[in-house]
Amino acid sequence: MLLPSLSPQERIFTWGAAAAVAVIMVAVLVGRIAPPDHLAEFPPLVPLTSSDHRLIVGSPENLARAFDKAGYDLAAVRAGKDTVPLLLLQKWPEGFQDMEQAKEKKALFVRTLLPLILQVNQTISAQRAALRKLLKAKRSGQDLSHREQTWLERLAALYRTKPDQNSVLLVRVAPIPPSLAITQAAIETGWGTSRFARAGNAMFGQWTYDTKKGLRPLRAHADTRHAVKVYDQLVESAWDYARNLNTNPAYKALRLARAAGIRTGHGLAGKLDRYSEQGPAYATLIRNVMAQNSLAGLDKAKFALTDPTALSRRN
Repeated sequence: MLLPSLSPQERIFTWGAAAAVAVIMVAVLVGRIAPPDHLAEFPPLVPLTSSDHRLIVGSPENLARAFDKAGYDLAAVRAGKDTVPLLLLQKWPEGFQDMEQAKEKKALFVRTLLPLILQVNQTISAQRAALRKLLKAKRSGQDLSHREQTWLERLAALYRTKPDQNSVLLVRVAPIPPSLAITQAAIETGWGTSRFARAGNAMFGQWTYDTKKGLRPLRAHADTRHAVKVYDQLVESAWDYARNLNTNPAYKALRLARAAGIRTGHGLAGKLDRYSEQGPAYATLIRNVMAQNSLAGLDKAKFALTDPTALSRRN
């Protein structure tokens, strides 16, 4: 049976439709049509700070005044009755070593470190949320966009693993309890009085073998090859510390314990015997300092700014 002939207009429409289908098929074959993004925003790979929240002062007295002006009440934060203002000290000021009142010095030290740790944790939490969303999409058989795959690869490199090692990455991309970080910083710097804190913003005693990037201990042996790493900003020191705990093989037990549900500084302190030459005694020291200075309650501290991506959007 003969098919009816098509009018010129019908032929043009048919040819156009066929051409469109052909273009779509070719585009799919060569990957020209990319899958959509599953992420509305891509969390930063390092903490970002807005100029509105950077704090530069020259003395502990001015630092305390800035916190007081912002209504920063440490006792209320400890009790869970208040939030922490987003004030990030840039450089450690001289003068902590001259403060005569130990109680005031320690309180100011904690008030200073807490926002820095929370800002680092906020970055990590945003990364973790995005990571979980991408892994969920992959498990359901959805393809990631090129941007998402690139971000995932960079995140994996940052946490020293591979993007296809999903379980390892999830264990590593997780926050550090503020009480643990602040206690360790207090021990490592003598509550902010050490030369490394004052001259290098080094709050956690991180080592480097590049002497151009560190301060050599004054009483080091002649054969000592390491130096204490220095930083341009305090938040960089806090970020480097968190990344060390989250990637170094020495702290695998800490990461596994955290993944198993232990999220407090007191609970994870026992996994840090390899952080110091003191070994198991170091974990005991952490817990003692934490208890003596009522730091455990800081694990529930939060910023007044609760959106973890807000900082990245401001930059």
